[in-house]
Amino acid sequence: MKRYYLCFVLMTSCFILCLGQAASATSYHFSTIDYSGASSTYAYGINDAGQITGIYEDGTGDHGFILSGGLFSSFDYPGLTIASDIDDNGQVVGSYVDENGLHGYLLYNGNFTSFDYNYPWSYSTQLRGINDAGEIVGDYLDAYGNNGLLISGSNSSSIEVPGATWTQAFGINDLDQVVGKYGDGSGTHGFLLSGGIFSSIDYSGANGLEAADINDSGQIAGSYMDGTGAWHGFIQSDGIMSVIDLPGASELYISGINDAGQAVGMYSDGSGYHGFLATPVPEPASLLLIGSGLAGLLCIRRKKQS
Repeated sequence: MKRYYLCFVLMTSCFILCLGQAASATSYHFSTIDYSGASSTYAYGINDAGQITGIYEDGTGDHGFILSGGLFSSFDYPGLTIASDIDDNGQVVGSYVDENGLHGYLLYNGNFTSFDYNYPWSYSTQLRGINDAGEIVGDYLDAYGNNGLLISGSNSSSIEVPGATWTQAFGINDLDQVVGKYGDGSGTHGFLLSGGIFSSIDYSGANGLEAADINDSGQIAGSYMDGTGAWHGFIQSDGIMSVIDLPGASELYISGINDAGQAVGMYSDGSGYHGFLATPVPEPASLLLIGSGLAGLLCIRRKKQS
């Protein structure tokens, strides 16, 4: 496996949750993640040690990376590679494309293990989330559409939201709670599967929502699309959804969260996509965003989950 140790291009700023009320709020220290020489960088997963997985694009295609201690490690298996999540043991899950289609993989200590669900009856398999027990979630495509997937040891099974036309599973925590998204006649919704019970996650006025990850405190991170087609990130804690927007960005997605509440994702500023790390810090509300090329006031809307 090739490893490249490159400079960590870091642009920092501090963006604030403005709640419109006289109360303290969570603020975030914001860091942009750019893989040197890449046209776009996407951050997908983060573990409790702060190690981040994702992909970067260059002239040769898409490549997986791990960012640890400010150093990037790049890898490919064997071609177009997506690195979706990393657990506290350093195990990475993701997907790759070869001449036979889309497959899942597990990467640990430099060794890859490929995974296809119910092959050849499924057309593609994607692995998207892993917990510290090594349980993995993702999805596969068959003749009937997308189905969620849970892998626990040598056992694998489907996850299907009742009444949904399709289901995709994205994140799993150490309590075996699973989040993802599903589609039905009314649109696309997020879901939480906890103790065998499905709960829908929606945001009022949204035209689509996906729940991307869940930490051991039950915080759910994800994104939703508004009526104009723009995407916004959110973090939901105790049923309260905080919407995260970054001034200067045309769209923003949150794809991972760890037990410290650190979130990762990506945003677009017109020059391509950039990964980001958002670290919560105890700050009072209504402070200014200060950063290289990005300045303004970040307002977070809080709304009770509908």
